[in-house]
Amino acid sequence: MVPFSLFSFNKYLEGQEIITDEVSGRIILQDVEHTVVFKKEGMFTYGPTLAIDTITGFIYTSFNLRGRHTHYPTGEDRRIHMKSRDGGLTWEEITEKPSNVRDHRPGLTDEWWDGIVSHGPAFETDDGALIRNGRSERGWMHIDSLYRYENRYWITVGSERIKPGSEYEGEPSDWFIFSSGGYLERSEDAGNTWIRTTVPELDSYWTSATRWAHTQLPDGTVLRAFTISSGGKDNEPPYETTRVVAVLTKDGLSYETHHVMGPDPDGHLHFTEETQVHTTSEGVVWMLTRVHDKGALWTEKGDNYLWQAVSVDGGRTWTAGPTSINIGQSPASGLVQLDDGRLLMVVGYRRPPQGIHLYFSDDEGLTWGNNVVLRNDGGGGDVGYPRVMQLEDGTVIAKYYYHTKDDLIDGKTNNTHIISTRFRVPQSNE
Repeated sequence: MVPFSLFSFNKYLEGQEIITDEVSGRIILQDVEHTVVFKKEGMFTYGPTLAIDTITGFIYTSFNLRGRHTHYPTGEDRRIHMKSRDGGLTWEEITEKPSNVRDHRPGLTDEWWDGIVSHGPAFETDDGALIRNGRSERGWMHIDSLYRYENRYWITVGSERIKPGSEYEGEPSDWFIFSSGGYLERSEDAGNTWIRTTVPELDSYWTSATRWAHTQLPDGTVLRAFTISSGGKDNEPPYETTRVVAVLTKDGLSYETHHVMGPDPDGHLHFTEETQVHTTSEGVVWMLTRVHDKGALWTEKGDNYLWQAVSVDGGRTWTAGPTSINIGQSPASGLVQLDDGRLLMVVGYRRPPQGIHLYFSDDEGLTWGNNVVLRNDGGGGDVGYPRVMQLEDGTVIAKYYYHTKDDLIDGKTNNTHIISTRFRVPQSNE
């Protein structure tokens, strides 16, 4: 396979006006179609999913609509579901869940419809069972029971970040929530019922796992990355003690846990819960984890380079270190394997000028080439979380949340909306 490079893009763009980013000099991809999927004045829409009907080819997405700018549930969220019949060019709202729809990522999951990521996708075993790794959800509890959990877990009171829904009586400060724990599940009846096994090693001060943190190895082992923490400061995610671990299971009943990376002993870098996991065709597993420079905001120049860990023995031992990818405090969210075998990663770029960037890999994600700008007209750092897939005709479609400077009022975001972007990339031998 011919290595992909900026020279490939120069050849691809022969006869066209080559446009570059004024700050970085990176080539801006041409022939791009941006479509507003959903936009409502004064509202915040966040976290779109992406899925496709394997029979009709229709594309689906869902996302949360909120009346205020926050990444945390408000208790008043509305889930929006939409469908495209023409490859992402036009969209219509729907209310009934369709059949034959698969998420853009491996595994069986309804996350594309309901947004629930805690239990993770299910994978089939050799004996026909379904297995998955889940993160425990701790629902709202009344403040009267706080004494049972304080000092053991990172506690969030309703008035601090998340306002409980109207079904909870009293003031928001009367309720609290925390995140800790994990489990395995196995189903022998096609997912109708599940046998659960608790993983005690995941009962930490703060435990999390995100929607891209899972994979299935060639031998059938299901691996999910979790972050666990031994403690932290009041009212802040305890990133200073956070480390990444891998939980492996082959039958959904027994398991292994293995250390992957973190924490930084100097406290300069904070490892976060947002980890992308992938298995190559040779069975090598890698993780890309969002890492924060403690002293730098996401819009500043800081040591926010993604860290990558690689395992060649099925997730049992890992080699980890920083990459050359600095996209600000943003995750490596959108990943797809192209028809020619390359991996394409679409990311929210949170350093100025903010936008959406592309990264390509010729070796299934073990190394990454220079990034290319898909767009750079973002109105601030809170953009991104793309999902991405390649359609049968070779078109790539990315879904993400976004806002431009035109969406700002007095320097604050008036609305954040959902975008569908269609584009094509040059073949690796062009």
